[in-house]
Amino acid sequence: VGAGVVVVTGRGSVDAHKLALARSLGADRTVDVEADDAVDAVMAVTGGRGADVVVDTTPHAAAPLRDAVAMVRPGGTIVLAGLKGPEGVDGFPVDAVAMKAVTLRGVRAVDPASLRRAIALLEADRPALDAFHTHHFGLEQAARAVECLGSPEVRAVAVTVEA
Repeated sequence: VGAGVVVVTGRGSVDAHKLALARSLGADRTVDVEADDAVDAVMAVTGGRGADVVVDTTPHAAAPLRDAVAMVRPGGTIVLAGLKGPEGVDGFPVDAVAMKAVTLRGVRAVDPASLRRAIALLEADRPALDAFHTHHFGLEQAARAVECLGSPEVRAVAVTVEA
């Protein structure tokens, strides 16, 4: 969709299969944050400029959001999609956000235009996106589907539950 360089981060101990999937789908760089520093990796791949856009999808974790502020370029955008809980994020670098003139954009809902674009992407490159669908369950197995998503041994990426 127009990105020049795509870097995907994850915890190798639980996300190795997702990092491999990201590489197979064209990510320029994947970073195991348990072994390497995500900020250093992004700065290296951008020649020290920083990322134009950083998307944080990590729930209940403050470190990825602090890293996002450190790796976004001045004037860049951070998209907040991972909820952090009602207490917020301790140590959030508000001054760095202001000094870098960063745009923070929260996302939770999808408007009709975004939904139409997502459907068009699905239709345009279905084989690549099929790799995300790793498990299928009947409605009577809904509890098992949720368990699979939280299990590093199962290596689920996306599951469907169907009646």
